[in-house]
Amino acid sequence: MKAHHWPGEGRITFSAKGSSSLPDCASLLAKISAWQAEDLPRRVTFDGGLREVGFGELPAYPCGGTHVARLSDIGQVTITQVKMKKGR
Repeated sequence: MKAHHWPGEGRITFSAKGSSSLPDCASLLAKISAWQAEDLPRRVTFDGGLREVGFGELPAYPCGGTHVARLSDIGQVTITQVKMKKGR
C-alpha cells in the first residue's frame, strides 16, 4: 500500500490479492461512513523502528505524517475514481 493525503486531496493504492475485483464507490463510502460513525481513535505504534498509524482496531500502516485524532474529524469523503491498473 502507498498513499498521500493533504487538505482537498488524497490517493491510496492497494495491491490486489488473488482474483480481487474492484469495489464500487457506494460500498466504499458506506464502509468509511460506518468507521466515522464509530468515531475510531487514532492509534500510533512502533514496529521494528517504523512508526505505524491506524484507527481503532483497523490495520496500522507505516507513516510519518500527521493524522486526525479520530475518524469523525475527517468530515465528508468523496470518491472520484476507483480503477485497477497493473494489479493495483
